[in-house]
Amino acid sequence: MTVSWNTYSQLPHPTVCFGRSPKHLSRCVSSNVSITCPTSTTYSNDVSIAGLEADTLYYYLPQHSNATTPYTFKTSRQAGDQTPYTVAVAIDMGLMGAMGLTTSVGKGAHNPLGPNDNNTIQSLLAQEVNTDFLWHLITAHKPYMVGPGNHESNCDNGGTTDSVHTITYNVGICMPGQTNFTGFRNHFRMPSAQSGGVENF
Repeated sequence: MTVSWNTYSQLPHPTVCFGRSPKHLSRCVSSNVSITCPTSTTYSNDVSIAGLEADTLYYYLPQHSNATTPYTFKTSRQAGDQTPYTVAVAIDMGLMGAMGLTTSVGKGAHNPLGPNDNNTIQSLLAQEVNTDFLWHLITAHKPYMVGPGNHESNCDNGGTTDSVHTITYNVGICMPGQTNFTGFRNHFRMPSAQSGGVENF
């Protein structure tokens, strides 16, 4: 299990304390992973926790963060356990508004959210209690896995044309941290080495 959180300054030794009770976070582990990438305003801190019991609820608290109340995560079941479980998959997190997608779209776009429609974040929050694992949603309460998409490659999403001013934009409009999967590669820590993968891919 890897715990990740962001800070506005680099931490020399990111540390997470954890335990099986919110009042007894008696085990602490540290790492030297506190990194940033071009144009990012924060540092990503990642600490791996080993030696956890299977199918167990743990409480944890990153040190040097704004959090004062412990978060929770539940470890995976033993290999071979046939108990059914649920997975939520978020294809697009939504980029605008406090809770994700907005209720309006630009000229020529289709399918805006209606007044009673839930965006991706709202839908997943509503289902959270019934979900064991999340793919792509960043959360403090459930294990997650990320997958790269079009916005991780570059910010222009294949090119943009301003028809009013007859200007076609390309990847040159993107800040360095928004190109070549830079943010994706530096912000997340998937168990690639343990599973035979490469970085977060």
